[in-house]
Amino acid sequence: MTSPAERVRLEIEQLRNRVASVLVVAILVIGGPVVISFALTDFNQLLAGLLVLMLVGLVTGLVLIRRGLGRLGRPLILLALSLELVARAYYFGGVTSVPFTGWVVVVLLTSILVHRRAGWLAALVGLLVGAALFTLESQGLLPPALRADTPLTALRISGALFFIVALLAWAMNKRIEEGVRRSARAEVRNELLIDRYELAGRGARFGIWDWDKISGTVWRDPGVQDLLGEGRVAVLGSAAAYRAYIHPDDREATSNVLTQYLAGDLPEYLADYRIKQADGGWRWVRSRGRAVRDPDGEPIRVVGSIVDISDQKSLERELERRAFRDPLTGLPNRDLFLDRLRQTLAEARRSKETDFAIVFVDLDRFKVVNDSLGHAAGDQLLIQIGRRLEGALREPDTVARLGGDEFALLIKGVRDVPAARIVVNRLESRLAEPFDLGGKELFVQASIGVLMGSLEYSDPLDLLRDADLAMYSVKGEPTVSIGVFEPDMRRRMRELHDLDSALSGAIERGEIVPWFQPIVNLESGEPIGYEALARWARPGGEVLMPGQFIDRAEATGLIARLDRAVISAAAAVVAELPAPLYLSVNLSARQFHDRELAEWVEEEAARAGLPLDRLQIEITEATLLTDLADVRRTLAILTSRGVRVALDDFGTGFSSLSYLHRFDLDVLKIDLSFVQERGPAGPGPICHAIHSMATALGIQTVAEGVETEEQRQALLALGCRTAQGFLFGKAEPIPRLPAAQASAS
Repeated sequence: MTSPAERVRLEIEQLRNRVASVLVVAILVIGGPVVISFALTDFNQLLAGLLVLMLVGLVTGLVLIRRGLGRLGRPLILLALSLELVARAYYFGGVTSVPFTGWVVVVLLTSILVHRRAGWLAALVGLLVGAALFTLESQGLLPPALRADTPLTALRISGALFFIVALLAWAMNKRIEEGVRRSARAEVRNELLIDRYELAGRGARFGIWDWDKISGTVWRDPGVQDLLGEGRVAVLGSAAAYRAYIHPDDREATSNVLTQYLAGDLPEYLADYRIKQADGGWRWVRSRGRAVRDPDGEPIRVVGSIVDISDQKSLERELERRAFRDPLTGLPNRDLFLDRLRQTLAEARRSKETDFAIVFVDLDRFKVVNDSLGHAAGDQLLIQIGRRLEGALREPDTVARLGGDEFALLIKGVRDVPAARIVVNRLESRLAEPFDLGGKELFVQASIGVLMGSLEYSDPLDLLRDADLAMYSVKGEPTVSIGVFEPDMRRRMRELHDLDSALSGAIERGEIVPWFQPIVNLESGEPIGYEALARWARPGGEVLMPGQFIDRAEATGLIARLDRAVISAAAAVVAELPAPLYLSVNLSARQFHDRELAEWVEEEAARAGLPLDRLQIEITEATLLTDLADVRRTLAILTSRGVRVALDDFGTGFSSLSYLHRFDLDVLKIDLSFVQERGPAGPGPICHAIHSMATALGIQTVAEGVETEEQRQALLALGCRTAQGFLFGKAEPIPRLPAAQASAS
């Protein structure tokens, strides 16, 4: 790459060559006819010889300049001009006045064409020669033809002109060089800016485009071309040519957005679409633009940017898949299955026909597999079962994993129990074949419940509930593995109602108590806080886990009372612990319908003596799907008073990414399914992506479900510093203090 100093030198050299070339052409065009007229009227051999030498010198100098030899050509042109002055002196009969007045031009041109130091030298030579001629002429030693009428006056004028012109030439030459240098410095700065821009564009995969609406052309900078995989060059092409790069499925939507923006219906042009790569692949980009409008408000240009968002789209698709797909088997999860049941019920109401059945499959003694062969073998078994169930169904049917060892199937095109039994028998025979688990052959049994579709149902949860009841009707039966729902099975529902009543009474009697699972510093394993988890301490010493009553509390609306009972009791316990140990409590979505929730939390913490900056509330994405105004208001009040907010089970809901910028969150709890993505080995790329994204947004992460040392080390390597899980301790009735505080007490 040419250095700035070298570029300055080349610019000045080119400028001098252009001046010399113009000078030669001017002399030849203007002086040629004059010389010819003099030669015709008064021919002289000496004069003719001098003129020929001058002409040869001028033409030769011009040729040398054209061949890139300006350093030789320009002095030769100056020599030819000097010969012209000699010819003039001889022809006009005067030395001091005529030729040395002309020498002023030589001084000026010398400074410009060669260098300012050469101009000073030329001025000095002119003075010396002038002084010598003046001396000779004043002593009468010059022939009459070379004498001047007033030599002293001519010498004085010429001397003054030499200095004036030399100074002028020096100043002109200096200004030229400074101007070229400034231009070079500006060019260097521009190149540095361009280099920085290109480096930033390469790092961020970013580009600039400019659409001229009048001409229909689109200018694309090297960043855009790089995104297209066509090399880093600027390109000017037609709008239609660029449109051809856009994925056919995205063209109409992209065009509609642009049309709406140009019409003034949108504040800016913003569109996500796929562009075709040079290798035939597709890449997601986000394009933004603003219009330049004429005085009438009509758009004449749109200038914008384009950035690669392929990685973001991949993460969104993966999180969406996680939200509606079981991470282990890849089958639809409970939410997606319920959604398809809802669609099937709607179709049945429109057609007045119920040609579908729900099949509920639960593995028998699956816990034995986990306990004897390990969780990895259990996971492999679930994957194989999911594949067999999926392989036994037809295209319109659906199989989903509801959780644990429970599967559900939506069978279409069956109108009665015998038709459904044919499908179920096929499923049962598939499951009866042995499974290969790491070279070990394993046979499993399953309890299966069948529910025929009916227009009596309006809620898909009721369908799933009754199919579950049909399955439980044969659970544990040694000879019967398929149960068909009968209305009498709703007796189970009455038992659930009994559970609801008992749960309501348990809340009143204070039987719902908090147990405390430590939230630890991942490096030291020491507690820094505690999550309060509900337990039902029944009379007689029996303790029920949340899975045995929380769902009923959610379904019946008792969850708000239950949450408050747990918070009140837990706050009183943690308030007695030394700071900065904090309490993390769960608030259900129903709580946020109470506009006095924030005031209640503040009052309850004050009553217990727990500072609000030692309180953290955990909410789920379901909470954020409720009334946004109430949620925003309550969270704003709580956070303004020092309460921290944690988003629980991140990535398992509906549209997780949008919450990160719509709500002021302090903590992101990474769901255990991501922490245990690779089993005991630890988290995989999704956990890494979530942690990196949270860190970039300034949000703390807490990894849930840490069970192995390998998982702990992997999380530390990611930069995660806070976690909870069985590796550090299960929930206990009394919080486990850090070692230093425990020994001090």
